[in-house]
Amino acid sequence: MKLNNRIYWYFWITSFLIFVYGLALLIWSSNSKIVVNFKDIYYVADRFQITMLFKVVYLLLGLLYWIGFRLKLRLNPTLTKIHTYISIGGVAANALLMVVELIRENTLGTIQNSILQQYTLYILLLVLIAQPLFIINFGVGILKGRGSR
Repeated sequence: MKLNNRIYWYFWITSFLIFVYGLALLIWSSNSKIVVNFKDIYYVADRFQITMLFKVVYLLLGLLYWIGFRLKLRLNPTLTKIHTYISIGGVAANALLMVVELIRENTLGTIQNSILQQYTLYILLLVLIAQPLFIINFGVGILKGRGSR
């Protein structure tokens, strides 16, 4: 897949899809809470709020790529591809896991559900680790200055 200079559209479309997923969760899901046990502390969060947070993050990433495109910054194409593949691929992998969870919701026990939650956390960790690539790429683009397109 060839990524063009208008990479921001991928992030904006992903943000819209995250928003649609969040609305679907809000409307149709009876269990909309996520519980994470960390040592002796339980963290409870609403799935809709988490999806809206990710929607804003992806909108912001798209906006920053758009600003970089408008300012004609020379971003490293390899770092841009790696960041985009990991960020958007992580959302796609997480969506696939959520579909598997919805299909098997009635048949799986708590052990399998916790395994699915672990995979979701691993994907989230991978996506979070990829975000410094964006910061590095944007910083190097700013230092290189403007280029011609």
